[in-house]
Amino acid sequence: MREFRADPAAYMEQRAHTLRSGDLDEEEARLLKQRNRRIHSVVDILLRVFRND
Repeated sequence: MREFRADPAAYMEQRAHTLRSGDLDEEEARLLKQRNRRIHSVVDILLRVFRND
């Protein structure tokens, strides 16, 4: 989402190009990285909560 906030038009153009080109491996890798960042963030928050108790 940082990329989207920085330049929404360029982000959407890149996403559209990737999908049109059929490079779904790239798209899948991007989604997995995004999911892993979210999971990592949640785990970090939970660890901080448990350490402070």
